[in-house]
Amino acid sequence: MINFSLSSYVLLVVTLFLSVPLTAVCEDMAQTQIVEFPHLGKCEIQARSIDNNRLPIVQILNSNKSIIFQAEMGKPFELGFFPGAGIEFQVRHIKGLPDPLIVVVSAGQGGSASPLDVVIIGAVSGRIQLLWKTPAMTTDDGLFIGNLGGGSGIGIAVWRRDEDDTCHLCPHHFSLQLFPWDNEKSHFCFGSVLNTAGKHKEEGNALQELGFGFRNQLTTFTKLKRYF
Repeated sequence: MINFSLSSYVLLVVTLFLSVPLTAVCEDMAQTQIVEFPHLGKCEIQARSIDNNRLPIVQILNSNKSIIFQAEMGKPFELGFFPGAGIEFQVRHIKGLPDPLIVVVSAGQGGSASPLDVVIIGAVSGRIQLLWKTPAMTTDDGLFIGNLGGGSGIGIAVWRRDEDDTCHLCPHHFSLQLFPWDNEKSHFCFGSVLNTAGKHKEEGNALQELGFGFRNQLTTFTKLKRYF
């Protein structure tokens, strides 16, 4: 009978885990859709996680198949966006914002929380433009795009747990930042930053304390479900 020490067992498990190829993580991460933009006509949106050594990418091609917009997603090494990062986009139609609005989310590999990168793309004055790029986020955070309420108009809300102690599962303070849409300047601007007085385990309770009832729209990106 062969006896393994605990350290030998842990080394064996880690070795087996690292020997599993990560290419499978990138499977089913290609997405395309034809979308019509004002003054530009029908364009093709492509989002794909190419391989484990490059960042996910989103491109928009016009009817002549020329690339008119391109953006890499994620921050390599710094936030662990590869190997195996995923990507997904949604086409939104929100009154008061450029229509259509393209919301792209990329998720990297993480431990208790995976890093996220979110960009919002739209057509302004006949050109495809990057309208907003998220500050650093993880799958523990939340995102809402729409009517912010409270006189703030249409815009983006981002909330996150403040990691003010080392206990990941314990109640935390939350912070909420608003990015209202400036229709005259055609971009999202920095708005209010609110912080909870109490600590909460659930984001819903934290938002309720701040007077908001946002639903986390990141959970609707079903292709990225395994990262959450």
